[in-house]
Amino acid sequence: GGGGGRGGGGGGRDEGGVTGEVAGRGEKWGGWGGQSGWRERLMERLNRGWGWNGGMGGGGDEEQGGSEGRIRIKVNSLTDVAVIEALYRASQAGARVELVTRSICTLRPGVPGLSENIEVRSVVGRFLEHSRVFMFEAGGDTSVYLGNADLMPRNLDHRIEVVAPVEDRRSKDEISSVFDTLMADNADAWLLDAEGS
Repeated sequence: GGGGGRGGGGGGRDEGGVTGEVAGRGEKWGGWGGQSGWRERLMERLNRGWGWNGGMGGGGDEEQGGSEGRIRIKVNSLTDVAVIEALYRASQAGARVELVTRSICTLRPGVPGLSENIEVRSVVGRFLEHSRVFMFEAGGDTSVYLGNADLMPRNLDHRIEVVAPVEDRRSKDEISSVFDTLMADNADAWLLDAEGS
């Protein structure tokens, strides 16, 4: 009959968009192997430059002005060594790094020569938040991703994770405003120091 194949007859799969990518991940999970690709995409963003230099494999240059770059990440846990080292490199190159981690964070912020441009805070309110936010800003350009993947080896290497890009400018501005509120919280927040306390 008509409408054969995956997705049925009324509205096919968006092969080139988010739904097509999610379906492709499911196919890999179903027996074709391979990782989700989020680690690769995340590391590319962290290392490509985004307004600072010194990223693994290049991508940024001094003329872009390292102080103009900013990374903002909200997760429950941050323990992945490769991600932490990339954040250290970004900080050393002049990028501002703002992290909101509710639970475990093995990164050490505020260490001179290593992470003095990194601020880590935890905001623990009445409700358990499940949202994860990844923002990369430089030179007036902002990339935003939403998902539920923590920055841990179990999530980046051993699970199927979906992280979707936010492309609407108004939505990006709203997410940035929410992040501003989290970074300004002085009632339910605590700051992680260089000693891990």
